[in-house]
Amino acid sequence: MLILIKMILPIVMVIFFIIYYMKNKVYTKNLEFFTFVFIAVAPYMSSNFSLPFYRPLLQVIAIIGFIKLIIIFLNKKKHLLINKYEFIFLIVIIISGINASYNNSFFSGIINYIYILIVLVLVRSNVNSENIKSCFASIIINGILLSVLSCLEFIILNERTEVVFSNSNYLGFYLVFSSIVYLYLFKSTLYNYKTLFVLVIFTLGILATGSDSVIIAFITAILIGLKIDIKKLFKLIPIGVIGVIIFFFLTKGYLLHQVAEYLSDSNAQRIGIWSIAIDGFLDNPFIGVGYNNFPNYFMDNKYNYVDYSFLSAFFQYDYLVTHNDFIRILTETGGIGFLLFMFYVKELIKITIRINQVNVRKMCLALIFTVIIFISTHNNINAFDTWWILGLPLFFTKNNILIKVK
Repeated sequence: MLILIKMILPIVMVIFFIIYYMKNKVYTKNLEFFTFVFIAVAPYMSSNFSLPFYRPLLQVIAIIGFIKLIIIFLNKKKHLLINKYEFIFLIVIIISGINASYNNSFFSGIINYIYILIVLVLVRSNVNSENIKSCFASIIINGILLSVLSCLEFIILNERTEVVFSNSNYLGFYLVFSSIVYLYLFKSTLYNYKTLFVLVIFTLGILATGSDSVIIAFITAILIGLKIDIKKLFKLIPIGVIGVIIFFFLTKGYLLHQVAEYLSDSNAQRIGIWSIAIDGFLDNPFIGVGYNNFPNYFMDNKYNYVDYSFLSAFFQYDYLVTHNDFIRILTETGGIGFLLFMFYVKELIKITIRINQVNVRKMCLALIFTVIIFISTHNNINAFDTWWILGLPLFFTKNNILIKVK
């Protein structure tokens, strides 16, 4: 039954959102309509492998939309919005390929990143501060529906839920995203039965995923609504990220001998992988081992760590991820890519603090926190929603990051 739902739900939701936006007078001839529907149905197709054509179909739809956008742009009827940091990061990725000898893994990674850039340009060129609430309506609808399905799946199977996603953590991340948008952008007041009921649904759906990092992000997002010194809090983020990495450098030997005894297998394996990842950075401190090339580096160096039995499960190439995007960026693109990414996050925080609308500012702060927490324990920079959610503050204030190409 659950497999059947996973197979047919994307088709049902495509039809639903086409009708929904037509009824809400988002005209079908507009690229805006195309973009809204794409954003609405992406969660049901991007990591849904119940049918093999869903993800490729979504990618084809995005490319068609981008081509249409370029045609409109060439006719001087629309401008393009390009994020300069994301474009510079592409250049850094290309340079990092030197140490990967521009192998198949590198080309697979860079093609995926270019696809992300295409989607981001498409979305940012059609979604703005004036229509973003209409666009986000689909995210609330999706969040409530997926939360209900998450609860039902947990009741039936009594295990961590995925619904239409390939991983419980990705489902949880999307539900937190939806709940934050609802909490800060849509609710009129927290103290009414409707709002509390919806938040209970979100909370149960998130808990059913069983993702620790997602639950922490959800709690943090709620705390953002309290009166706290946001500026001081966000100054600690780069210090915290860099501090943890330095601590790992200094205590790596001790940690590796203790994790197997004191941590779960999952956490022990992650720290073991981080050890090899850090060595990859030390071997190539400037441009890294090559974007998307860490699995190859790991396989070439794993025998230096055979005494750590908890790594054995990861001695197969298909399972290799760093489980931390900060470490992944540091290892694969070197210090240059890592500093660029950290500076970009810092600039986003500064921009967010300048947003005048209190609820929008809180929403963006909560979302930045959510992304930072999530990518600290998972690999998700190869998904467009991570970059899009992280960059949402750019829609709400003047900045020099989004370059308007006319």
